[in-house]
Amino acid sequence: SASVRDRFKGQEAAKVFSLIGMVRSLAPLLAPVFGAAIIHFFPWEGVFIFLTIYALIVTFFVYKDLPESFTYIKQSVFESYKIVLTHKLAMKAMIVLALSFGGFFIIISKTSFIYIEYFKISTDYFPIFFGINFVILIFMIKVNVNLLKKYYALTIIKTAILIQVLVGLIFIFVHKDLTLIMTMFILASYMSMMAFIFGNCMALAIEHFSKNAGVASGVIGVLQFGLGALISSIALNFSDNGFLVISVSITLISIISYLIIRTYKTN
Repeated sequence: SASVRDRFKGQEAAKVFSLIGMVRSLAPLLAPVFGAAIIHFFPWEGVFIFLTIYALIVTFFVYKDLPESFTYIKQSVFESYKIVLTHKLAMKAMIVLALSFGGFFIIISKTSFIYIEYFKISTDYFPIFFGINFVILIFMIKVNVNLLKKYYALTIIKTAILIQVLVGLIFIFVHKDLTLIMTMFILASYMSMMAFIFGNCMALAIEHFSKNAGVASGVIGVLQFGLGALISSIALNFSDNGFLVISVSITLISIISYLIIRTYKTN
């Protein structure tokens, strides 16, 4: 993230973060395929050999093609964290990003319950239903990159969160009468909006720190995974063997996110 911040600004940074998100979204889709192929042709040790070779190849290209962009500044670690944590605009974008991850984690955590336990989908077909959301997410990330050519990242974020609120409200109202197709449509609609939030929020959050991008990137990582996991854990403690808790949780998260991001003012 810090390296992207050093090389790209504004809309271009948002595009790059979105492309990074596309690669990260491909990982859970491709990893099982590669893993199964390796296990099929080689003993289990082959997985670790593959990972070692992969890491060495990545390291080689990083050293070969990614020049250092860090500029040393005489500043204490505590001062750097203070600058990042007290920046109101950046923190708004970071918190919205963390909240979105919370909603993302809730859906991911409950996917097996939704398809296997509630709709009695065979475990053999579960990866297909699980993967559909990621395929759509990847497609929408590409759409986001194109939208950034015409619209500001902040506008895209606000619109995406509003759509999530609308989808969440629909989810609440119909949670007792959902069919499999309706559920797939609702979950895909909600999750696909993450494509317009993750990369753009990351760009908004980190653009304020030309000299503390590394620290800002670290804070973003802790918040999005730490706070996101905490929020999802709290929500998932309330189980109703249905969709009410899930629908209410993700809707509240989206409403709070919108109330925060609407106060974000660009220069």
